[in-house]
Amino acid sequence: MKKKVIIAIVGPSGAGKSTFIESMALPDYVYDGGQPLKDELNRRGLPVNHDTIFELSQQWYGENPFWQVPLMCKAIEGRPFLIIDGARRLPEVKKLKELFRIIIIAIVSTPEVRFERLKKRAEIFLNTKDEFARVEHDEMKVMDAKTLVKMADFVIQNDVSNEASLQNLQEKSRLLGFLLKTFL
Repeated sequence: MKKKVIIAIVGPSGAGKSTFIESMALPDYVYDGGQPLKDELNRRGLPVNHDTIFELSQQWYGENPFWQVPLMCKAIEGRPFLIIDGARRLPEVKKLKELFRIIIIAIVSTPEVRFERLKKRAEIFLNTKDEFARVEHDEMKVMDAKTLVKMADFVIQNDVSNEASLQNLQEKSRLLGFLLKTFL
């Protein structure tokens, strides 16, 4: 039997991963890797921000580096493919490679552009350059986003924060969505 397909969208916060995924127009095929963490923080009555998400993810991944894999396996049931928003740990992606055919697409952007985008998401992210540097360290060093980007089959540079850049990102995304619907 042919393995199902996972499309893992990787990259640092603020690069444009969610915008890319939304433009594919395939909401029934998306697994949001951050949602279980946000749900648990809400259940505990804690604020949902980078620090609380990171702390809880460190705890859960420390206890089981593959804790999300069963959730992803359940999400792909009855579907030929699944788009993962937020595959951010190397062991997790390696495990997914064992179980599925996987395409890794990295969305990347300069730190300056990402900082400006993240300031607009103040409910989750922080507003000073020092706080952004901590987010950058957490993602690149601790969560190993840099290695995941290097592993990508395709890298989309999304640096310019203007209408033409957004339109370009969305066009690429719509093409991928069309191909997925047509051929899988």
